[in-house]
This record gives sequence, C-alpha cells and structure tokens, in this order.
Amino acid sequence: MRVFGDKYLFVGLAVYIFLSSFMLLHMYQTPYFGLGLDKSHGQYLIEEPKNPIYEDWMKKNNIQSGDQLLSVNNQSALNNVPEIKNNRIITARFILIQDKNGKEHIVRYHLLDIPYFLLLLGVFPTLYGIFSFIIAIYLMRKKLALPLMRHLIFLLLVTSLAYISINSSSSHNSSGIIINSMCMIFCVVLLCDFIIRYMAYLQEKKVNTGGTKLFYVAPFIPAAIICSIKFKMYEPIVTLTIFSGFLALTIILILYGFLIFKLKPLKLLFIGIVIPFFPILFLYALPIILSEKPIVDAEICALFLLFIPLNMITLHITERLFNLDYYISRIIYYGWISLFYVIWIIMGISFLVDVSIVELISLGIFIFLSTIISLYIKEHLDFKNRSVLFTMKGNHMHDLYKNIRILSKSYTLEQSLQNVKQVVEKYLHINDVTIRQTDTSCEEGHLVIGKMIIEKEKYTSLIHCEHSNSLYIDIPKKSIHLQNEQIVWLELFYSYVDNFLTSTKIIEELMEQLQKVSTKNDFLPDWLKKLIYIRVDEEKYKVAQELHDTILQKHYYIARQLNMVVSSQPELSSIYQQFIESITNLRIYCETLKPPLLAKQGLQPALEQLARKMALESEFDLDYSFDRLYIENEDLPLTIYRIIQELLNNAQKHACATKIMIHLEELENECMIHYEDNGVGFDIEQVKKGETFGLQGIQERVEAFNGSFDIMTKRSEGVKVHIVFEEEFIKND
Repeated sequence: MRVFGDKYLFVGLAVYIFLSSFMLLHMYQTPYFGLGLDKSHGQYLIEEPKNPIYEDWMKKNNIQSGDQLLSVNNQSALNNVPEIKNNRIITARFILIQDKNGKEHIVRYHLLDIPYFLLLLGVFPTLYGIFSFIIAIYLMRKKLALPLMRHLIFLLLVTSLAYISINSSSSHNSSGIIINSMCMIFCVVLLCDFIIRYMAYLQEKKVNTGGTKLFYVAPFIPAAIICSIKFKMYEPIVTLTIFSGFLALTIILILYGFLIFKLKPLKLLFIGIVIPFFPILFLYALPIILSEKPIVDAEICALFLLFIPLNMITLHITERLFNLDYYISRIIYYGWISLFYVIWIIMGISFLVDVSIVELISLGIFIFLSTIISLYIKEHLDFKNRSVLFTMKGNHMHDLYKNIRILSKSYTLEQSLQNVKQVVEKYLHINDVTIRQTDTSCEEGHLVIGKMIIEKEKYTSLIHCEHSNSLYIDIPKKSIHLQNEQIVWLELFYSYVDNFLTSTKIIEELMEQLQKVSTKNDFLPDWLKKLIYIRVDEEKYKVAQELHDTILQKHYYIARQLNMVVSSQPELSSIYQQFIESITNLRIYCETLKPPLLAKQGLQPALEQLARKMALESEFDLDYSFDRLYIENEDLPLTIYRIIQELLNNAQKHACATKIMIHLEELENECMIHYEDNGVGFDIEQVKKGETFGLQGIQERVEAFNGSFDIMTKRSEGVKVHIVFEEEFIKND
C-alpha cells in the first residue's frame, strides 16, 4: 500500500510552494541580524563582535563596541522587545544608537548590508528552493513510476523547506520555528521510512507499514511543545534529540542492510542522501544537546543539504536505486576533481591571506564551477580536435585509424594476421612480433580480448577467441620497453583486430557457400540475393547519374541549338520534335533508374509521385495510399519502391484492368504491401517457372529481405499480392 497517492503528492507540492514562498518573503523582509549585546547597569551596550562579518558594517555605520542601544524598531531596548533574545539583536529593520559622546543616530539594516547573511540566508536558500522544485517536477513527470519515488520527492521538498525556514527560525518567528522544527524531523522520518521499505523492496519482501506510520507522529511533538508556554524552552533540545535519534536509526539500518544482507545500493543512499546530514548532526545538533553550544552555526551546516538534490541528478540516484546496471556520470568525475582542487586552493588562501569566511565561500564556489566548466570545455575540444592526442610518433588517433584501414583490405584470415603483425612491427619499429595459436579456450583463463599482459620476458595479448581456439600476439621485452600510451594504442588496436578477424571468418564461410552453389547449381541463398539486388540498384544509380550528367546534358545543349534554327528552316521541325521526345524518354529512363525524390524526401513522396505519374499515363483507375514509414534499414526503402514500381508496370503492360488498388501500410509489428486488380489474371504455375511478368523478381526481392510473399490469381479473376516485412527485420537487419 502506498503512503502517498498522487493527489497527496500534488497537495504536498502546493503546500511546499506556499510555505517556501512565505518563508523566503519573511527572510527578505525581516532578515536575521544576530549582533551581540552586553547588558550592563540596566543598559544594552554593543559588544565587541566575535564574528568578523560585522566589522565592515559597523565601521560603515559609525558603530563601535561600547555604544549604547536605545531602541529597536522604535521600541525601547529595555522593554523586553521580541527582537532581542539572549543578549543578541535577532532581527531589526532599524536601531537607535548612542555613541560614547552622547550623540544619537539611526542605523538601518537590510539583508544586503552583510554579504555573509546575503549568501547563507538569502541566495543559497532561494537557489535551493528553486532547484528542489525543478527536480521534484522532473521526478514527477519522468520517474514517478519507479517504486517509492513519492518518498524521495517528499524527502527532497521537506528537506528544502527545513533549510529555507532557518532564517525565520533563527529570527524567533513562531511560524518559522514550527515549520523548521517539524520539517527537520519530518525529513529524517521520511528517510528512515524509505530505507525500511527500500530494503524490503530489494529483498522482495512485504513490509508491515503499521509501524512506519507511527513515525509520522514525531514531527508534531515540537509543534505541541511550542504551543505550550510551560515547556516551550525545551523545544530546541527535543527537536534536535528526535532528529538525531531518527538519523542514527537510519544509519544503523543502512549499515545492517549493507553488511548483513549485502544490499549494495544502500551504499549509494548513504553517500548521496545520508552523509549531507552529518554536519548538522555532529557539528550542530549533538553539541547543542551535550553542551548547549554548537561547533558551527546551523546556516553553515545546512549548506551541505544542497548536495541532496544535486546528488539526485549527478549520481543518478533515482535510476540507480532500482537498476544496478548504472554508469558513473562525467559530472561526478569532474565534480570530485574540482572539489579536491577547491579545497586545496581555499586551504592555501586561508593560510596565506587574511580573508573573511564569506569571501572564501564565494571564491570556492566560483573556482568549483569554473573548474567543472573548464573540464567540460577540454573534453569537447579533445573530442572535436583529436589531433591534440599525440604520442612521440605523431597523431595518436589518426595513426590508429590509418592502420585499422589496412586491416579492412584483408579478405582471408591468413592475410589479416599478416597485416596485424606488420602494423604492430611498423608502429613499434621492431621486427620480431609473433602471433601464436593455442587450442585452449580463453574462458578458462578469464582473459579479456585486447588486454595487455606483462610477463617476465614478453608483452602478450589475446586478440581472438573462438571455442577452443585462441590467438595471441607476443612482443619480446628485449626488443622494446612499452610506454603507457603505446600500451593504450595497442589495446585499442587489438580490440578492432578481434572484430576484423571475426568478420574475415564470416567472409571465408560465405565464399565457401558460393563455391558450393557454383558447383552444385543450387538456388542462391537469401543473403546473396539481397547482396545482388543491392549491388544492381547501386549500379542503376551510377548509370542514371552518368546518363544525366553526360548524355542528357549534351542532348539539352543540342536541343537548344536546334531550336534556334528551326524557325528559319521548317524542314527541321520534325527532327527537332523527335529529338525532344528522345530527351524526354531518356530523362524518364534516368528517373526510373534513380527515383529523384527517394533520396531527397523519402519513400512516401517518391511513391506518391510514381502513382500519380502512372495514373496519368494509364487507362485504369488507381486507388493508392502510402503510410509514412520509419525504417532504420537503409536498403529497404529502395526495395519497397522497386517492388511497387514493378507491380504497377506489370499492371500497365499485362493486366488489362480497369481498377487497381495498391496500399503500403504500417501495422503494429510489420509493414505490408497489398496489391489488387480486376484484370485478366494468369496461371499461378507460371510464377513457379519464373516466366510471369517479373513477379518472380519481386518474390526474390521480398525473400532476400526475409519478407513473406503471397499471390492469389486465376485467369479472368484478377490478381492479389500480399507482401509483409516484419518490424524486427526492418529495424535491426
């Protein structure tokens, strides 16, 4: 049973939009201030700031430690104003200060005044909220069908809301405190519940949801305490204790599932979602519980929560949790490189230069993003301009490509092996490379084709394996010491060699079949029929192109010259008309050999042009329709065109029909050609003898592409032809 149905998900999203907007608006209107005070002799004095973030602001506004605070937001500082808590100005729009000389002046405070708070309480929460919302929408649209995805979406939204409400909670806003406390507990409750259900999912067991439902009572405990005046002071300790307890339970569950049940995906959950909570747990929550003083402020610890939505994208958590066949994204690789680089640079700057924490954070973010962008640009340039990949012997990739082309000219296994040996010897400038054959299976040694094995006296690699026959190539160490780039080049080359050797063996087997066919006068195999028809059509294309570019163009030139003299010499008019008819017939012949629209616009327009032309030239009524097909097999469209062309030509020459119907349809798992006429028909036995109007050729074309061909006809009863090509063959042949 699902805890969250779709309607609850949309309600939750609406609640998130409302509360996050409310919290962000409150943050910008009444930002956290946090300036320390020293209460002495019934007066509030500005204390020496322990945090250097206030130094520039105080200097800019002519405030010094020891100045007296008279009022906050037009309320006397001595009247227990809610803006002052624990000898600290929590929030203020403006304050009235009296300096040591008795001079009073008003100081206004905005979130923009202190960059530290602007980043931690303004920019980051806003970006976090927008980022989380976008990812939640993406997961709802693309990944909602995955098991337990609703839990992850709610976890993302609740964690974001807990972070956004930090400013309001720090400012002692009642709504902000309730939202922050409930969301802090709610997010770890969701995480704990998700872990329990996910472990049951991995073990294909049913989980009793009765116990996990009780978890959702916990977020309401701090809300009840806040509403109670008597116990309100204990709310922070209670909230952090419950938060720490559920997070500890989550860690225990993950370790138990990973160590006892060997559930490897839990490691991904631990890294991607649980670890970002560690700074809050160890640097803020536990220190407050134990000593009532945090090691690091909550707004800094909460920055690590930004890794949760980021990890959901970069670590592909939503796919990888439910599919172990995942891959490591490039951004993770680049992100880790950039992170270590940023840590190293920031550590160096902090030791060498006196800068504020805000400047360090800003610089670190800038360097991190710049490094990732630079790595992506480098990758793009390397891919686009492969000539940057050099060895000491020249262009690495070009040299590999050139030598692979040498292998493509081999037509026998013996010739291929000889070429492999020559390529390696030429590349390494040695002449004692050997290729050996063994009768052991490569599976016995668990060897990887192409992988270089460094032995005591030689470098050896498996280059081909088939059943109990293995081929190895050996390079003696006494001749050369291979560099790393040479090993990479050879391993890549050997992987191509295996493919070429496999293809060469297939070619040899096909050649043996051809020899048997030629000696026994058997029927041609389907693959050979297909090859012949493809080659015939290629030659037709060449002939048509040659006729169009030479003879036809020459005829056009002669026709223009004749046209200039026909008016003065009427006796040439008849010759001119005959010549124009010859040009028209030649152009039609070229178009028949090479359909002009087929290559430019596709099969459907070419067939429609053919049908319209046939309908104009013939006396029968032609009913035709051609579906637009999406065919990956590039040879099949021309075959379909030739089949329909031949069917219509046969009808025009021999059918004597008044009505002809031809359709090309795309069905669920196949494409179908259906032809029907009401003509004279013929004896079906003539088809088997190969003497009937070219239908034998049509049948051979269909069989060459693994299609089915059915014909029904009798004399004086017309002809019906039904041809089917299966979708699997259309896409994957």
